[in-house]
Amino acid sequence: MWSELRVSSTPQLQISISPNLTALAMIADALAGRRRGLPELWRKAIASRVGPLGQDAVRPLAVPGSSIAPDSTVPRSPIDGDVTVQSQISALRDISPDALIKDLEQTFGPGTPPPHWRSAAGRPMRWLRGYASALADVWNATEPLWKRARPLLDREVERVGSGCAGRPRAVAGRAERAHRVRRARSAHFRPGVEHVRAG
Repeated sequence: MWSELRVSSTPQLQISISPNLTALAMIADALAGRRRGLPELWRKAIASRVGPLGQDAVRPLAVPGSSIAPDSTVPRSPIDGDVTVQSQISALRDISPDALIKDLEQTFGPGTPPPHWRSAAGRPMRWLRGYASALADVWNATEPLWKRARPLLDREVERVGSGCAGRPRAVAGRAERAHRVRRARSAHFRPGVEHVRAG
């Protein structure tokens, strides 16, 4: 589930379903070794469906102590409506190698990226194809489960949304306090990073 709170004169809380986040979590768990609670049977099934190119592409996501990744790897925001996994895969396939290099530079600064991202920087088109392939293979293996679970997920979105209805100011106040605390904590590590988007 994806949620975003936009702080403005009229706070808005929008909740939507994002199968892309689920697919990314499954990639992280089954292929990159960052355990997210995926059942072992699913982990094995997903790992067996992803080819070598996809397996290689997800390795940078598994480096211990490093959770920073270029924006290219992060699913697009579903705020303006559901974003399908297929559209995310298409977007990855449409990214130019130069755009990935710029994304890596924006993420890690100019010069040589960290060791675990150097293979992507050295062969960006191969990495983009591999990551798109891994995402496609994971989604092909799990889409039937997602479709069966969709009515339950829709009910959960409705439940959470109705729980917040009528209380946007309370939600905004809590988010604003949390935002100030997070900004104070993150100022030493990543200046300028906003954790709550202001609209």
